[in-house]
Amino acid sequence: SRHLRLRDHKQNMWVNSITLGLLLFSGAVYTKTTGQGRSRQGSQFKTISKGQKYSDNYRLYFQDDEGSILSAWHDIPLFGEDNTYNMVVEIPRFSNAKFEIHRDDLLNPIKQDIKNGTPRYIANIFPWHGHVCNYGAFPQTWENPYKEDPWTGQKGDRDPIDVCEVGPMPIPTGSIVEVRVLGILGLIDSGETDWKVIVMNEKAADLKNITNMDDLEKLYPKLAESVVKFYRIYKMPSGGVENKFAFDGEIKDKTFADEVILFTHGHWKELVMNTTFIGPINCRNTGVKDSPCLIDQEIAEQEIKSYPEEGKPAAIPKKVNEWKFVNLLEKQAKCEDSSSSEEDDSEESNELLMDVIPALSQMYRTGG
Repeated sequence: SRHLRLRDHKQNMWVNSITLGLLLFSGAVYTKTTGQGRSRQGSQFKTISKGQKYSDNYRLYFQDDEGSILSAWHDIPLFGEDNTYNMVVEIPRFSNAKFEIHRDDLLNPIKQDIKNGTPRYIANIFPWHGHVCNYGAFPQTWENPYKEDPWTGQKGDRDPIDVCEVGPMPIPTGSIVEVRVLGILGLIDSGETDWKVIVMNEKAADLKNITNMDDLEKLYPKLAESVVKFYRIYKMPSGGVENKFAFDGEIKDKTFADEVILFTHGHWKELVMNTTFIGPINCRNTGVKDSPCLIDQEIAEQEIKSYPEEGKPAAIPKKVNEWKFVNLLEKQAKCEDSSSSEEDDSEESNELLMDVIPALSQMYRTGG
């Protein structure tokens, strides 16, 4: 049963915690190396833009400081310096274009998600504009769609684990940022596990002395609650349903988050070392030591050259700037069989649109 799985997993948590500590201490374990064995830990990264932004031919590729081309998913190391993680930023806070690391393309560039031939944008749900945080992913992680997550009992969504950065400033697409993990939210999306790691960039967290979710709540009251509510409703304006959560929407602490990250990192290692895996996921890389999916720089360069040079960004549709309103109270009132617990949820959601404003106002007043 799920409870037995959870019990067995908890019995092994101390072993995994020690392993995680060794990984973070060593810095070089499971990080990328080139064919010549040079560690990429601590390298500076650059981006190469190809095609027309906000169109279906746009791609954003990555290089290290020596010009070697990298996979955004497989070649950028998960672990940063001083017990931090490296976050790949896809969507800057309060922006709309739905950029993401593309798991199918060679080198896994960042590109805009396309649906029915049209680039996708995140709706502006009042009072937000676009995404509530700097959104991205941890490289070298994978939410396995073939195995049940031991905490949620649901299989993974096939992607690297998602990251929500709640620091004071928007961060551009393609940035590689060292972040401090604060907690984690267990989103269940259409029956799949879709973890959201709550982080703050290391510089801001150090400046504000924020080390966990309690610190965040003290400095920015209700900000975390606002993040949960955003993820609860953000798909509804485009026809999606209200999202559900593991642990009743509770954001679990840093220790728990580290466990989940290490778990998904282990699944990524299985993926990138497995030549028998078939499907749309592209595991080819330019620097994972001993990986059977390793390719040379010549192939990587040819892939980038196959796309047109960077051009003037395409026009963003005017409707992207429209505000959308979600009324969960009205939605629930239409349900004929309303339990008392659902009524409690309705009362809470009646405050959904307004109680995020104090947290946002606090950030603006204090400058983050």
